[in-house]
Amino acid sequence: MPRAITLLIALAFGLLALTSPAAAQGDRDCYQFTSWYDAQEVYEASMVNPGWDVFFLDEDGDGLACECLYYGYHCLTPWD
Repeated sequence: MPRAITLLIALAFGLLALTSPAAAQGDRDCYQFTSWYDAQEVYEASMVNPGWDVFFLDEDGDGLACECLYYGYHCLTPWD
């Protein structure tokens, strides 16, 4: 019985993660944002677990998403 409860709890957390606003947005990349503020907002909202960047918007883990936008550079697209 305790194992069944543990599995149900894990399933509930998995469903919660899938229905979060971050998951609903689909995959996001820095070049898709028009401003650093938008990217940072999505980054902060997508932190399902502390230290886990769902969209990998913070490449160096310093808390700043899409530093190319923060510093005013062109963010590379997958085609660059």
